[in-house]
Amino acid sequence: MTGGKDKKVRVFDFSDVEKLNLSHDAGSSVNCLAFNPRCHWIAIGTENGWQIWDFEAKDTPVIGEGSFKLEGKETTDEKPGKKSKKAEKFHQVTSIAWNTLGNRLFVGFSNGDLKVIEVTEEKSN
Repeated sequence: MTGGKDKKVRVFDFSDVEKLNLSHDAGSSVNCLAFNPRCHWIAIGTENGWQIWDFEAKDTPVIGEGSFKLEGKETTDEKPGKKSKKAEKFHQVTSIAWNTLGNRLFVGFSNGDLKVIEVTEEKSN
């Protein structure tokens, strides 16, 4: 499994690393990845938040997602002193891990916060 600045998550066949099983766009740069120990889910930490994918679902793999917004941040134009439209900014996800039962996701953010997310089968439907 790989992910990076190209915003792609790729899952390869373990027995043949040349064979690509899954490739999807995460929407922003991928910082970290973790397989769920109990099912076919991947947790993905990006520069804009987190996602949970079911990597057996080929068409629409996202089954959960979230983010942690920065407060009061604006982007500026290239011209000094001119403000552009307010763009949403998020804390980057820097660490992501499942508990051993696969029902809790631990998400670490660039500001030092840690979120614990309860994940159940019902959330995926």
